[in-house]
Amino acid sequence: MSFSKAALALVLALAIHQAIGPDQALVADACIDFFPKFTTIVENQMGYPIRVHCKSKDNDMGEHILDNFGDVTQFSFRSNIFGKTRFWCDVLWEGLWKVYDAFVDRRDYYRCLHNDCKCHWGITPQGPCLYNVDTNKFDMCEPWR
Repeated sequence: MSFSKAALALVLALAIHQAIGPDQALVADACIDFFPKFTTIVENQMGYPIRVHCKSKDNDMGEHILDNFGDVTQFSFRSNIFGKTRFWCDVLWEGLWKVYDAFVDRRDYYRCLHNDCKCHWGITPQGPCLYNVDTNKFDMCEPWR
């Protein structure tokens, strides 16, 4: 995105915020906001404990241990105006270390928006699988990096 497009997007966002008023903006649903707030959920779908450490270039979401099948950790963020937001997670289990992209703006913006701004990942030994609201399954799988 060029600087002029980014500047235009910022001016447009400020104009919309001004038009609906700050009080309404505060109570608006975070998913239908001009800059939606996404929640990435990481769920243990293995039969043993996993250690998960998610981060971006600018934010470290900390390390979490998910001991049991079905245990989750989550974090929320807003995609940046330039469409370059990227989070990745290190996953460690039984001596194996794998990495996957938990949110890549270009790949995930609309598919997570379609799921009420949730990017819900089921972690399996074969790789992470994103929850598909249309099938009610974790069937949008990605390879480990």
